[in-house]
Amino acid sequence: MPEDDSLDSVDSLINQLKSIPKATREVDQVEDALTKENLEEFILKHTGNLVKQASESVTLVRDYVEAAPNAEEVTALAELIKATSSAVESLNRILITDKKTSTAIKIKEMDNKSRQKELDAVVGLKLRSTREELMKQLINATVIENTPELTND
Repeated sequence: MPEDDSLDSVDSLINQLKSIPKATREVDQVEDALTKENLEEFILKHTGNLVKQASESVTLVRDYVEAAPNAEEVTALAELIKATSSAVESLNRILITDKKTSTAIKIKEMDNKSRQKELDAVVGLKLRSTREELMKQLINATVIENTPELTND
């Protein structure tokens, strides 16, 4: 009968192991090749997944370390937290860079509009002053009358 108990235990363990979801996931065989166009999307997607998984791992390892702490596990938890914070910092840098770029573009557009308004104002002033100068010249000009000469034929 001890054999039956050990077989039951083994069967129980096998069933438990079968019910646990796979820790490793299969990589998609049809993954798109990285190109310049989809590189940003790829980085954001995978960095976000990395941060999410690292945060979940920190929680799991922290719970495990709190239950039975030892030096190796505490060191592993510290390294995991460090890696997670580095991944979060990378995402933060991407966000900040994106915001800086969009702000720089907006500033450049505003600067161009401002310069265009200044140029329009200067050109308009020159046109008006030229018109005024022409009017002054016409008013101050000496009138030359054109009288037809009589010719004796």
